[in-house]
Amino acid sequence: MAKVKSSNKDQYLDWLLERMEPTKINDICKTYERIDTYCLNNNIIQDPLLWHKDKKTIKRVKETVEKSRVFKFYHRGIIEETKEAINLFYAYLAKENKRYKNQPSKSNSNYLKDNRNLGDTSVKHYHIVDFNEIGDYSYSKPYSYSYFGESYDNFTTWKGMYVSFINVLMEDYDYIIEDFKNKSFNSRNGRMDIVNKNDKNKLVSPKETANNLFVETNLSSIDIIKKIKSLLEICLVDYENVKITYILNEQLRQTNKEVMKEVVEENTDTDKMGKYRKILIDKFPRNFRYDSGLEIRKFKTFWAKEFTDNLLDSDLEIENNISKITILYTEKDRKFALIPETILKEKSKQDLLAYIEYLFQSGKNAIYYNALYEEVIDIFYGSKINNADMLREYLKYIYEDRMIFKASYFSPENIKIDPIFEVKNYLVNKEEPIEQKIICNDLLHIPRSRIINILHSNKEFIRNSPGVYLHPDSIIISESELIEISSFIGYKIERNGFLTETEFIKFIKDQLPGIVERYYQLTDLGLRDVIGYKLQNDYSFNSKIISEKGKNLSVSDVFRLFCNNNERITLSELKALKKELNSVIYFDIIYNEKLRITEEEFVSKELVSFDIDKIDNAIDEFCYDDYIAIKDIKYFSSFPECRFKWNSYLLEHYVAEYSKKYRLEHINFNEDSCVGGIVKISSKIENFYDLVVKVLFDSNISLDTSIALDYLYEKGYLGRRSYKDIDKAIVQAKAMNEKRG
Repeated sequence: MAKVKSSNKDQYLDWLLERMEPTKINDICKTYERIDTYCLNNNIIQDPLLWHKDKKTIKRVKETVEKSRVFKFYHRGIIEETKEAINLFYAYLAKENKRYKNQPSKSNSNYLKDNRNLGDTSVKHYHIVDFNEIGDYSYSKPYSYSYFGESYDNFTTWKGMYVSFINVLMEDYDYIIEDFKNKSFNSRNGRMDIVNKNDKNKLVSPKETANNLFVETNLSSIDIIKKIKSLLEICLVDYENVKITYILNEQLRQTNKEVMKEVVEENTDTDKMGKYRKILIDKFPRNFRYDSGLEIRKFKTFWAKEFTDNLLDSDLEIENNISKITILYTEKDRKFALIPETILKEKSKQDLLAYIEYLFQSGKNAIYYNALYEEVIDIFYGSKINNADMLREYLKYIYEDRMIFKASYFSPENIKIDPIFEVKNYLVNKEEPIEQKIICNDLLHIPRSRIINILHSNKEFIRNSPGVYLHPDSIIISESELIEISSFIGYKIERNGFLTETEFIKFIKDQLPGIVERYYQLTDLGLRDVIGYKLQNDYSFNSKIISEKGKNLSVSDVFRLFCNNNERITLSELKALKKELNSVIYFDIIYNEKLRITEEEFVSKELVSFDIDKIDNAIDEFCYDDYIAIKDIKYFSSFPECRFKWNSYLLEHYVAEYSKKYRLEHINFNEDSCVGGIVKISSKIENFYDLVVKVLFDSNISLDTSIALDYLYEKGYLGRRSYKDIDKAIVQAKAMNEKRG
């Protein structure tokens, strides 16, 4: 028995030798040895893996490898190689089982069935797909396919054939195909091809397959063949074991040509409708107005002059007959009828229909009237199509029942269009950020304004730089990388309450350079927002600040948190934080949370002890008038002890928050200077403007703008030679001087 089992291993190794280099096989065999060591010791299997032939055992081994923390710990770094080795063996067994299951006689009979009626070439032309040289499948329909000799023809469209083939392939290779959930079969970062039921809304046109999975069918015929080819390569099924027969149908080929013919050729017969047409073309070249008695009378007059027979139709019958051979449209509440031949020149019409056909052949499943009108507006120059609504009515007439017409778009099938999904799928299929204008050009069937609105108003579309966008699903960041990023963010938030963008980006570049190398096109802005989107359920990414979920911290919130989390802070630290946030220092918040004791230091307010009455009395010794500049108090020997050495910064903060007799009037707090005035609360000075007027009024300077600004700056009331209300203050100070005499 052991010989029989080991022969299975030998046959498998021979099969591998046909497909890869011996050195690669040696690495794979070492992987099987690791699997055997673990699985045999833990009674997962009783014999070495390569002795087994049943797929259930292989699945059980793979599940063990994927789920066992112990195995993953000891073999970290080679888990993907391990899964690949198991998939190889699984593919080999599936192929062998299929080979033994199908008898030659059955295969031959089925192949004959598959090629039935191939001699009938009067209309249909049968061909077999060549996976080595994929061709053009326009104007074709699938007829049947054979898989290891078994024939299938339970479908009428390429999409139906694709779903049928996946179902059949899943019978043998379900475990391998399931590994591609939420991935593309043939593109590293492409659109997802197969998903679970819960994720089917991520697909544009999902169809259910085996194992409760859903496959994307929003594909052209050539895309479907490419997908099938990739699946065969994934499952290691030789091309020769799958034959797809398809039909080139001349009727299909002629369909578009028929559309491009004149819908109704000029009728020179003597039948009534031919006469109607002739009158309309010759006598009403611009249009025929409905609900107009005058138009009806003119029509009857022209008829009587043109033809010998009398027109006996009633007015209502005349309008009904006209509606049968014209295009009706409404403009400014007036209803008009146009003969199709007079709306657009023949060459322009053919150019329009050819372009529409090109859009559908290139994979578009719907076209918006607005987008089409804007894109080919040159075609309509000199025609009667002057807006998207008129274009819609024209196309309805031309295509009749060959298209489904909705309010804003038309398509060959009755589908529901979601422009957001279309823009998303477009960007997901791209491997780099795309300029907005390129997106609009590539998605011509969607109105430009609609695309721009989608990009600007939906958070899932990331702005990498001005006018350049991407979708985060096109950026692959591994689970382990996300865990490491999340751990770092969590640590920083727990410690500081927030994380700045600068520190976040530095961590990514230093600790996870692989992400930056893989996606070198991403700017810091794009990288931050991509990761923010992927971690949106865990953290809040608000501009340059990352915080706990639900706490969208502003820049001012960050400065407040920084103060609260530290008993002492320095101006240098605040400047560094300002630089990281690309902001200003929010001194109002800093002064509200901390006490400034020097130019550089801020401390907890609980550390100070002010004797307010004594301090106010000390200020009285300097302030003889209603005000005094902060800088004019230079000596603090008369100030009582407060646990810190007195200086201008401590005085400034004291007056701003604690004094009972004085208040601080200034424009704002400054990084490296104390400016402004100490004003008596009992005075008539109510604000900083009043203080400036009073200072200028009390001065002996010439009251012009430049001199006044110099004076206020040198006296310490301004931090720079600028004040928005200086001219107004000068006028008022002059008026006060004149009143004083």
